[in-house]
Formats: sequence, structure tokens, C-alpha cells
Amino acid sequence: MSKKQIGILIAIAAVVAFAGILFINGLNPPEKPRVFISTSYYRDFNSTKDLTDYATLIIVGEVTGIRRVIKTDPSTLFEIKVLEVIKKPEWFSNSTITVLQLGAETDDAIKEIRFDPLMHVGEKFVLFLEQSLEYNGTQQWDYPGPWARYMVKDGKVYSLDLIYPDNYHGTALPTRVNGIPLSEFTESISTFTREAE
Repeated sequence: MSKKQIGILIAIAAVVAFAGILFINGLNPPEKPRVFISTSYYRDFNSTKDLTDYATLIIVGEVTGIRRVIKTDPSTLFEIKVLEVIKKPEWFSNSTITVLQLGAETDDAIKEIRFDPLMHVGEKFVLFLEQSLEYNGTQQWDYPGPWARYMVKDGKVYSLDLIYPDNYHGTALPTRVNGIPLSEFTESISTFTREAE
């Protein structure tokens, strides 16, 4: 085999390898950088009882989709399937609600609050919510910060400081919950609700 033929084979191999890298990167694009945005919450909560007294609606829900992403003022409207209602106003009968979370995935980055990372489809939460403005005729709900969102994993409830310990740098939420069975957690909230009646 001549040097020219060897050179051609090497060039072909290099092109094939480069094309393979492009193909693999196309299947697994690099993750977007995470950018932490700042916000200030208008009040803190020191216990789940405080949260229960404050919230208009308390549910166990599953994130089923994204209704809208607002990129200019990073926020996301999530569709939440209501799995269980713990506290509600008399008129409430929805099976799906829209919940606003500060932060959004934009074209160039994932912009989120350090202590309140973006929700994802398929995740389940206990949410302490307050009624907000309507968007296109759909009732919208907000939650007043990370202490009002608890993740449900394998039938147990965890506060966000335990789900995202690196984001919290060892600090604990005053409303910390560590692996309490969901039924026990919801019953304690229901007890607070009954006491307030």
C-alpha cells in the first residue's frame, strides 16, 4: 500500500471519527449552564402549622407538564395533577391546576433560585399554595418560597434542603421534614386545619 493510499485511509478514518463525535453530541447535547437568580420572599415560615394557616390550598400533586415559560422575567407555569386535597376553599373542585414557579429554562441557560430548583415532569410534591392572578382564564396558584414545597419520594416526604443539600450548603429549613410517611404528614396538616375551624 502506497503512502498516498495510507494518507487517504487516515483522512477517511478522521472524518468518520469526527462525524461520530458530532452524532453522539447530537444525541447527548451538553447540559445548559445553571444560573442562580435572586429574589426576596415577603415572609418566612417557622413551622408547617404556620404554612397550613397561611395557605389557601394544600395538595399532593404530580407535575404533568409545562403550560408556559416566561423567559424575559424567568418563571414557569407548571401543570399539576391534583392527587389529594388536604385543604381547600369551598369552591375548589379542580383535578388539574397551574402553579407558577420563579425560574425558567431559556435558550442559553437554566435560570433558577438556588434554594428552589425548578420542578420536573413526573415529580410529586406536597404544595402549600395561595391564589394568584388568572392567566388566559385559567386559575393560577403560587407558593411562598421553598419551605412551601415538599418532595414526595417512595411514599415519604422531604423538605428541599434534604433533596438539594449542595444548594443549601449545610443550612436547614426551619420547616425541615426528613422522610415522614406521606399519610402521616398529610394527617398532621389535616389536624392543623381542623384545629383552625
